[in-house]
Amino acid sequence: MNNELPVERQLVLVTLDNRDWQPATFRYGQFVDAYGLPLDSEKISNWRPVDGSGANAVE
Repeated sequence: MNNELPVERQLVLVTLDNRDWQPATFRYGQFVDAYGLPLDSEKISNWRPVDGSGANAVE
């Protein structure tokens, strides 16, 4: 997984257990889903910015 974290309130896409990408937001040091519920950090295998730039993405 990426060693860098997104900036506060950054919109990102995450994969959980190497499945399809899903939208999330980085808030208060954790990834949250569209409903504001925290995502299990142990299951997040990758993240990338919504804009698609690969600067922070890990392939």
